[in-house]
Amino acid sequence: YTDNFDDAGTTKWKSNAQLADFAVADGYLTATSTGGDPSIAANAFDLNCEDIDAIRIRYINNTSNDQLQIFFTTDASNTAYSEPGSFKEYAWYTDSGVALADAAASEDWNELVIYTEYNDLWTGVLKDVRIDLSAGEGSFIVDSIEFCSVELVEEEPAA
Repeated sequence: YTDNFDDAGTTKWKSNAQLADFAVADGYLTATSTGGDPSIAANAFDLNCEDIDAIRIRYINNTSNDQLQIFFTTDASNTAYSEPGSFKEYAWYTDSGVALADAAASEDWNELVIYTEYNDLWTGVLKDVRIDLSAGEGSFIVDSIEFCSVELVEEEPAA
């Protein structure tokens, strides 16, 4: 499943908490965090967790905080949002305040890849996802969210 935010009518993602100016248009999801726990959420994925090795998010973080957290529910092991049923990552943030009009040419994109194998509760059928894109106030621009399968390649040890 990939959402490139090309069509507001087909995106699963909605404003969940502490967001203003939430919009999906022209290939981007944009919003402004109004508190310390802003989030977007999507329901009814019905995707097999075994088929999803990674979650890839490409976004510009114009907030004052670099923490991203993804909460998930499944039909098997994690039926309600919980701290154990989550992934935490950290990304840089920019004080430049990249505007939507400048997003395409910006060098301030974060591209996070979160590998799902590191959470034992990632089993069964994926149902709901909540993404806290920051833990601070400010704005962000999301280019894409992808649930994908990846082939991990082991590197040969140096001789």
